[in-house]
Amino acid sequence: MQSTRRLNSRGQRAAAARHTRSGRPSLSVVIPTYQRRDAVCDAVRALARTDYAGAVELIVVIDGSTDGTTQALAAIACPFPVKIIEQNLAAIDRAIAEAQRALDADSGNLYLNTHLAETMRRKLDLLRQAAALVPVS
Repeated sequence: MQSTRRLNSRGQRAAAARHTRSGRPSLSVVIPTYQRRDAVCDAVRALARTDYAGAVELIVVIDGSTDGTTQALAAIACPFPVKIIEQNLAAIDRAIAEAQRALDADSGNLYLNTHLAETMRRKLDLLRQAAALVPVS
């Protein structure tokens, strides 16, 4: 699941345009986290207090946390766009491994072949989404 939270997006876009004209390079910050709600919230609050003249965006990747990280982050006011990506690649990897083991035992099983292909497709989609967030220069 991917969610993008933008507070006062019109104002942020205008601010980002001004910042870009300031001549300062834009800045993308990516914070991966798992079960570290308090630490990641402290980091986001600190980043929100920084005074940087260039455009800033924050991407937080939450890999299966169950500690309320997403809700806690949503409550933090930031002067720049914040993208929150929730995914659980570990669960997908386990599903792929289990399907591969089952296929070793019964290679003709249509359900297992379909399940494995779909699970691998899902993982690739998540990885593509994450890669699309980081511009290549």
